[in-house]
Amino acid sequence: MCRMFLEVGGRATECVYRDFVRACEDYIGLKEKADLHELNSDKLLQHNDGFGYAFIQNDHFVICKNKAAIAKIRPIETWMRINSSILLIHARKASPGLKLGLENNHPFYWCDTGVEYIFAHNGTIKNEIKSYNKDIFY
Repeated sequence: MCRMFLEVGGRATECVYRDFVRACEDYIGLKEKADLHELNSDKLLQHNDGFGYAFIQNDHFVICKNKAAIAKIRPIETWMRINSSILLIHARKASPGLKLGLENNHPFYWCDTGVEYIFAHNGTIKNEIKSYNKDIFY
C-alpha cells in the first residue's frame, strides 16, 4: 500500500518529513521496523516504486515525479524550500503486475475547463480511463 502525506496551510518541520521518508523505508537500521502494522509485521513493505509530489506555485499546480525510491532520493531539503499552502506527497508501492514508470506515479494532474485538480490514491484501479487525454491528464 502506498504512503501519502498532505500538508495544508502550515508548514511541516524537517523532522516530520524525515519521519515520513523513514516510514516509506519501512525499517531503521538492520532489523528495527519503523512502521509496524498488521500487514508488515513479518516482512518489509518498502516503497521503492517511485514517488511524486505536488504543490501550488503562481496559482497553478506543479507536479514532480521520480522513478527512484523516495528513501534513496530523500527530497526533504527540496520540500523545505517549497513555499506553498498545499503539498501532497505520494510514495508508491506498486500493485503486483502493474507497470513501473512516471506515468503511473502519483500525484496525478487533471485540468478541465481551466480548473486544475491533483489526486493520489491507495490501491489498484483496474479500469482504464476511456477518455484519457495526455494533454490534460498526467
